[in-house]
Amino acid sequence: MIKYATAIRTGTASTEAILRRFMKANATHPTYQAMIELGRARILQAALVYVNMLMLQDLLAESEWADVLTAEDQRGLTPLFWPHVLPYGEVKLNMTSRLSLGTT
Repeated sequence: MIKYATAIRTGTASTEAILRRFMKANATHPTYQAMIELGRARILQAALVYVNMLMLQDLLAESEWADVLTAEDQRGLTPLFWPHVLPYGEVKLNMTSRLSLGTT
């Protein structure tokens, strides 16, 4: 994977050319599968950061937090937290209601 990532970064090969090579040969190639999994992980992280950012914005919009957080506290805020995520637990998804994020 590092060899292909380096080729893409240096411009000696395009992403499309590399993926075409794997698709012609065998879509179950281990390197191809690793690239697919890495892509999924980055998409998952982006979604997690987005939802966390919406939750932080809603929380910080409340007036009582204005006096509690110092400048150092605000600099330390990050949307890259995940204690509320259950990676191996059961997830109950209610498709009939929406999260009330970003509606304040």
